[in-house]
Amino acid sequence: MVVYKKREVESSLSKKGFEKKNKDHRYYYLYVDGFDVGRHTKISHGSKKELTDFHIINMARQIGINKHELIDVIECPIDKDELVNLLRDKYHLIP
Repeated sequence: MVVYKKREVESSLSKKGFEKKNKDHRYYYLYVDGFDVGRHTKISHGSKKELTDFHIINMARQIGINKHELIDVIECPIDKDELVNLLRDKYHLIP
């Protein structure tokens, strides 16, 4: 089972081009060249400081990638350009 600290995940998302917007939860929207490309995820403000498999799977689904790809985003084998190319290939959403 995978467990990550919220701060680690939030930091990784920010480094990959996601911008945080605080609402009822912390939402992270992916921006490429200043444009929101329609991929986002959220992290609850809840008291837990760790994200488990359950959270990682849901976050990956929200972004449109699989759990292993999100783990690579968090652990840094996938950089921002590779993430953008992955989403471009899967969804043709990013010009």
